[in-house]
Amino acid sequence: RRGTGGPLGEWSGGLVPLWYYEPVRVLEGGEVAADIVAGDGCRPVLPGLVLSRHGQGRVAYLSSALESLYAGSNIRELADFIRNVVEEVSPVEAPYSVEGPECLIANMTARDNTRVLHLTNWTGNKLERNWVNEYYLAPVEDVRMLIRIPEGKSVCGVRALAGGDYTRRVLGDTLEIVFPRVGAYQALAVTFE
Repeated sequence: RRGTGGPLGEWSGGLVPLWYYEPVRVLEGGEVAADIVAGDGCRPVLPGLVLSRHGQGRVAYLSSALESLYAGSNIRELADFIRNVVEEVSPVEAPYSVEGPECLIANMTARDNTRVLHLTNWTGNKLERNWVNEYYLAPVEDVRMLIRIPEGKSVCGVRALAGGDYTRRVLGDTLEIVFPRVGAYQALAVTFE
C-alpha cells in the first residue's frame, strides 16, 4: 500500500508476484501493509502483508508463500521484498552483509567474542536439475563484507581460515573485508575485545 514507510516504502504502489496464499483476518492493532490484488485496476482482494506488535516485538505475516516461490525461481525482487519485510520488524540491525553474486551463500556463527563468517560459492547446478552436470566452479571476485562491531568492542584479530588475500579496514562501527577472489569456500574469523 502507498504510504507504508520504512524499508517497505520503496515498494509503495508496486507489485510482487503472488504464490499460494492463506486468507488472513486482521486482528485489532494489525496494519495491512500490502494487499493481494486482482484485475487491471489492482483491486484489493485480501491482506497480503500484515504488520503488528506482539509484546515488545514487531511481527510481519505474509499470507503468500513468497519464500517458496523465491526458492524455486530465484527472482531477485522476491529476495529484496522478503529482506525488507525482515528489516521492517527486526529490533536490531543485521550483524553482517555480503556484497557479491547470488551464488555466494553466507552464514555467520558466533561464540563469545568470535564471529566466523562462512562463504560458500555455489555457482554450479544451483537448481539441481536432473541430467545436468555442471562441474566447473567459477570463482567469485571482489566480495565485500561488512561486519558490525558490537557496541563497546574493538577488532582484536581477523583471519581467513581458508587462506587467501584480503584487505580490511574499520569504518566507524563496521569492519569492512574485501576478498579479491573466493573459490569454492572461504571462512573469516573475527575476534573482538
